[in-house]
Amino acid sequence: MRIGEMAALTQTTPRLLRYYEEQGLITPTRGPNGYREYGPELEFKIGKIRCLLATGMPTRLIQLVLPCFTTEADVLEVTPEPGVRASLVEYRDRLDHSIERLAASRDAIDRYLAHVGGAATPVAPLPEPVPAPDAAVSRAAPRLPRPASGAARGRRVAVPAA
Repeated sequence: MRIGEMAALTQTTPRLLRYYEEQGLITPTRGPNGYREYGPELEFKIGKIRCLLATGMPTRLIQLVLPCFTTEADVLEVTPEPGVRASLVEYRDRLDHSIERLAASRDAIDRYLAHVGGAATPVAPLPEPVPAPDAAVSRAAPRLPRPASGAARGRRVAVPAA
């Protein structure tokens, strides 16, 4: 199937599929006309890539881990190289740290909602502060969109006279 068909099937975009190819994550074949051709086996692989990317895993690590997934199981079926295993352990530890920070934020929101009379879930006591993340974790943190106008950022904006 062609790139547009695979993009629709995997709920991605053609541009994203080309990016996966550039990163060495997938290798579609080329037809006689030079167009990319995607076999059915790539559907599973693209789904696994999307799943791993959703956790924040970098493509360089996905490239190392992806060959270990040989079927649709969510379990590594081939033992990774020792260096890959060490990278996975480090990544898992960063995920654990992020989960702790997110849970602390969720609990703070629950306490606020309880205070203003809108809590829908029981409120847990405030956990101990989580230590500041290392530089690698903070680089992986999602960024919020920036306001479009200067006024939205708190800057003075000249308004034309009517």
